[in-house]
Amino acid sequence: MRNLWLKILHTGGATFYASLASAVGLAITTRYLGPSGRGIYAAAIAWVTLVAVFGSLSLGPVIVHQVSGRPRSEWLGVTTGTVAAILAAVTLLAWAGAAVAFAVTRGRLFSNLTPGHLVIAFAALPFLLGSDAARFILNALDRLAVANWAQVSGTTAALASVGVLVVLFRGGVRGALVAWAIGSAAVMLVMAVALLREGGDFAIRRDIGARLLGGSGRLHLTAIGNYLFSQASVLVLNYYRPPSETGFYQLTMQLFGFALLVSSAVGTVSFGLVAQKGANGAWPEQRRLIGQSLGAVSLIAVLGYVLAPLGIRIVAGSGFLPAVPLFRIVLPALIGSTFSTVMASQWIGRGLFWQASALTIAVGLISLIADLIFIPRYGMYGALVSTLITYGTSVIGNGGMAIWVQREWRRSLVATAA
Repeated sequence: MRNLWLKILHTGGATFYASLASAVGLAITTRYLGPSGRGIYAAAIAWVTLVAVFGSLSLGPVIVHQVSGRPRSEWLGVTTGTVAAILAAVTLLAWAGAAVAFAVTRGRLFSNLTPGHLVIAFAALPFLLGSDAARFILNALDRLAVANWAQVSGTTAALASVGVLVVLFRGGVRGALVAWAIGSAAVMLVMAVALLREGGDFAIRRDIGARLLGGSGRLHLTAIGNYLFSQASVLVLNYYRPPSETGFYQLTMQLFGFALLVSSAVGTVSFGLVAQKGANGAWPEQRRLIGQSLGAVSLIAVLGYVLAPLGIRIVAGSGFLPAVPLFRIVLPALIGSTFSTVMASQWIGRGLFWQASALTIAVGLISLIADLIFIPRYGMYGALVSTLITYGTSVIGNGGMAIWVQREWRRSLVATAA
């Protein structure tokens, strides 16, 4: 457990630095863009994130499942090369699809966003897709430190770019979007260089592609469901309400993301454990991590509730104080988010793609329906209703999964002893 927590601390440290730098960037953009500008910025990123979620095809988790326990020489080169080819094709299709959607709807689909905003934001798409898959590959190689360094480098580049483009050159929303795209590119660059140094005969294989896409077809609804209950509220708010409400809500969820530093690090390390030891082999350590991480985020929730007014005033300024009650309301969701983050690797490691997808898409659809019902009437507060409902539902589903995994682990011990 000591070595495991060292990895978690390393990952958590990188995530903490990235979050701290993001908080500084958040403080700058909220002051220079204001609530409306921040809302437009958030909506543009939410659209690209939506396309990235669909376009990722959940290849990263599928890679973990397919390479679990195999020597790197058997999979590294062909898997990396094949994934790169698939994502390049997806990027071209996504760019074309976004252009057609804008032309057909005459921009109405992308409410409050100009073509310039969308072009800049969508330039980051290939880097988002590539870094998502590369992180899983590096984790399977036990090179999580490289992925952490990439995160630090990308956040640093983004923050420096915000200082130059938003503060120095007064670039407004477009300058902030360019800075975000630069940060995304920096993350991918560090990971790409690391993978090239790992060696391997990089090649594109149809059979590998078929297996990856086959796993994607069974798992990808999970990623879509995750997006629906974590990001879709921003788009619905942007469509129905003023940009300022989008800005307040997006600030709330970004601060909520900062509060998830511990669970994010534990979830990342859990995927590495499953990739290296298999689902049953990793479970005893994961089981202890669940209890420890839930205790940590419970403490964070209490501190967050008390310090919310001071923290938001420091980070975003007094103009964003309407986000204080929003942040306090969403804090109980930390428990559900942490539980689902740690358990995700067990679903994937056991090949339960359809089951994981069914649970997550159901939760995501509940969230979207709640958004469409409550946001037009209650605005940003309505968005929080779906967040709390969906994370509560997730606790029930992942709790049942944890009980089942415990039973399977015990059965494996009995079978081994016999």
